[in-house]
Order: sequence, then C-alpha cells, then structure tokens
Amino acid sequence: MTTGVVVLGEISGVFGVKGWLKIRSYTRPEDQILAYREILVGNVNEWLSFKVSEVSGSNKGLRISLDSILSRDGAEQLVGKKLAVERKSLKNVQKGEYYWLDLIGLKVFNLNGEDLGVICTLHETGANDVLEVRGDKISLIPYVSDVYVKSVDLTNQKMIVDWDKEDI
Repeated sequence: MTTGVVVLGEISGVFGVKGWLKIRSYTRPEDQILAYREILVGNVNEWLSFKVSEVSGSNKGLRISLDSILSRDGAEQLVGKKLAVERKSLKNVQKGEYYWLDLIGLKVFNLNGEDLGVICTLHETGANDVLEVRGDKISLIPYVSDVYVKSVDLTNQKMIVDWDKEDI
C-alpha cells in the first residue's frame, strides 16, 4: 500500500494580483481537491504545508488561495509545483472500493494462476475504468467487479481477474 504523501494535482498558473493559484486536479471528481483545508506544496521529498484560505471552482477552472501567499509574485514562485496531502488525510473508502494509487503496482493473476503482469496505470473511459497491466505484453482489462475483477488483496499486493492470458 502507498503511504506518506499523495499527490492530488499541480499548480498550473496564477490568477489575479492577490496570490490566487490556478490548479490542475488529478482527483475524481475533479473538484474533490477543493475539499482539503491543509495542503502540501512542493515536489518529491520537499513539501511545505499551507492552510487553504479560499477555493473557487467554475467553468474557468479550479483556483485556491493559500494563507501566506498574498501577491502575484509569491504565487508565481509556486507554478509547476505539485499539490499533495498526507495519506492519512484521505477519506476512508467503502469495502470493495479502492484508490487508484493502491491498485498501481499490484501483481495480476488470472483464474488459472497465470501471471499477467503488474498494474502500471488505470484509464478512465466513461463506462468503466480500465486496468493497464504490463507483463509479457500489455493487457487492457476492464475494471468491472465480479465480472473481470474477482478479488483485490492489498495486503499481499495481488489481484485475481477472469482474463485469458492470450486476450489483448
């Protein structure tokens, strides 16, 4: 399981003269990132903690104001930085639900016990999410519980799917 810091988005630009930041969210729904009142700003292992003063979401995009960033100049210094929270800040999910970050890296086996590879990413398609599994070849497996995805074991880092090794 992933621990520590979870990246939720990035600062894509500045807005106005009072230090507002335009943000690109990686969360679904996209505006879920606005729910956090404390956020980390930085890259990889260097993070600074900020309190979120105000948020704005509209057809013009998502924007936040941080407590100690009060000018456009201050905001410009943060463009390109990632936005994150500590893992413990994520809300708990219901049984059978998972954060994508917990699925990435799981070993995938089919019902015959054949190793299909490792989940390297997930794709949002509208109808259902799709697992991209890399092994001897790349398999795109629909994430449909009880149809293709039979079990997820985060403790042992594996997933069992109803998928033929020869299917692409």
